Amino acid sequence: GLNLMQQLANIMKYIVTEYHVAFLIVNLATRIDDDASSGEGSCQTSSREAVVVDGMRPAIGKSWLDVPSTRLMLHRISSGEMRLITVVKSTYLATEKQCKVLINTKGIVTM
Repeated sequence: GLNLMQQLANIMKYIVTEYHVAFLIVNLATRIDDDASSGEGSCQTSSREAVVVDGMRPAIGKSWLDVPSTRLMLHRISSGEMRLITVVKSTYLATEKQCKVLINTKGIVTM
């Protein structure tokens, strides 16, 4: 399984470099217990560990940690259609930057 994931990451990197396209990969995030995180509301980063924000960690596995990416975390604001998007990891964008969006039948509208 690990070899297959690394091969997929290498193929995607080739396609991105050669054809200038972007991949959107949707993944789940897992909540970690308070003992494993450095506290609520914090952001941990390390070159060999997953980025942990607000006790949430992406469930991508270690084979994807070195793949260049922009990682966004979407949080539902209250029970409505509003979402808060936070930049968790990026090569080009400032991390912890946020914006609010409304997702409805018309699409995505920034607030």
